[in-house]
Amino acid sequence: MAGRRRKQNTNTLSTIVSGLTILCVVLLLLGVVSSQTQKLKEKEAAYAAEEERLTAEYQDLKDKAGELEEQRIYVQTKQFVEEMAKSRLGLVKPGEMILRPGN
Repeated sequence: MAGRRRKQNTNTLSTIVSGLTILCVVLLLLGVVSSQTQKLKEKEAAYAAEEERLTAEYQDLKDKAGELEEQRIYVQTKQFVEEMAKSRLGLVKPGEMILRPGN
């Protein structure tokens, strides 16, 4: 009988040690998964901020492209050519006079 009890105690102890070992492994894996999840959340936040920055930059460039297109169309007009001829070259239309302040 004493041998049987000793064997049962050994089996019980063995079961407890196995259970604790499995528990430790599960907790370790849980910690690793938790750590990796946190890192992924941080990366996701960084990517979201970068996406927002790039979206704003894209919109700014799109606006600038629109302004440049308007300017390209304007410089092809007769009004622009006349303004440049007057301001840079000092040219006038027939019948116009240039008035300059006296010295």
